[in-house]
Amino acid sequence: MSENPSESEPTRPDESDREATPLGATPDDDYLRDIHRVIDLLRATELEVSSLRLELESRATQTEHAQLAEEHEEINRLDEHLASARVRWKDVYTFLRDAFAPLHRDRGAEDDN
Repeated sequence: MSENPSESEPTRPDESDREATPLGATPDDDYLRDIHRVIDLLRATELEVSSLRLELESRATQTEHAQLAEEHEEINRLDEHLASARVRWKDVYTFLRDAFAPLHRDRGAEDDN
């Protein structure tokens, strides 16, 4: 065994980190001081989370506004797109046929009654 008694005694991990206890202070004072430090840390963390949440909301709003601006620019250029578009009449016919098919079915059912 070692001659030095401090080497043979187990120590708590937090003992080395603690400040020296002032004269007349009790272990309860240390405990309360630790609790207050944790509470202060939690408050600081909550403030940081709130700040980050506000930043995320701000960025989301900016992104949404930018996206709307892009969409409006595309709508404003619709005339250009339509002027340069090539009409595929077969696709137009298919679209119109599919769009009006339910109307034709409904009209046929009314004629049968």
